[in-house]
Amino acid sequence: MKGVIKKALPGGARTMLRQFQWRAGRFGLKHRCLMCGAWLKDFEPRGATAAVLADLQITPGGYRRVTCPHCHSYDRERLLYLFLRDRTDIFTKRQKVLHFSPELCIAERLAELGHQVYATVDLFPMPGVAVLSDICRLSFRTDAFDCLICCHVLEHIIEDRAAMTELLRVVKPGGWAVLQVPVSLKLDATFEDPAVTTDEDRMRVFGQGDHVRIYAMDYIDRLRESGWQVEIVDLIAEMGHAKARKLGLFIGERIFLGRKPA
Repeated sequence: MKGVIKKALPGGARTMLRQFQWRAGRFGLKHRCLMCGAWLKDFEPRGATAAVLADLQITPGGYRRVTCPHCHSYDRERLLYLFLRDRTDIFTKRQKVLHFSPELCIAERLAELGHQVYATVDLFPMPGVAVLSDICRLSFRTDAFDCLICCHVLEHIIEDRAAMTELLRVVKPGGWAVLQVPVSLKLDATFEDPAVTTDEDRMRVFGQGDHVRIYAMDYIDRLRESGWQVEIVDLIAEMGHAKARKLGLFIGERIFLGRKPA
């Protein structure tokens, strides 16, 4: 049968047929991707398997089925997109935006909007990054940006308080920031150990080879001590767990929204 199809259809048509078959095999009504709108039979797996992630109830974390097979977005990216879309004006108002270690599925959309400034930043060259800069010593002037996005970066930074202060410096008074980190729902206080330095030990102790701590909810205190006003936005609690699972979101993850005092 394959031989007959190969002879009957030109190469382009065969490619389209294979794509249709691939998509049809993943179609279902159980889940829906917020980023690309696809209806799915299931999400695909991703995430680390370190025992500490489950033991300390780190959110978002662990091995789970959350990746869209079409656009490859995953849970924490979709929650961020949902918050930005529904709770901010970043998609409707031209402004000056700073985006650290940009999530490509979101960065592509923001880059198309014609913002006054859309600066994508990381310490190392990465896809979608335009500016190389140390988050603890940024190369931008004070009060340069209306808002910033910094998701799952601070858990990699040894001097995280210096980074929090520097982020505050470059946002204008009244500006806002999304400041996501993975958080343990079990720990009472953030855990750090400067003696843990190898990738192997960090994977075992912190859950990822390039993490330097496990934050608890006292993460908020660190942000406030750095000058941020902090609000916790629990979109998942608002929509309910059934809808969150349908959208492939991580139950328990919340948005940490910072504002620079006006």
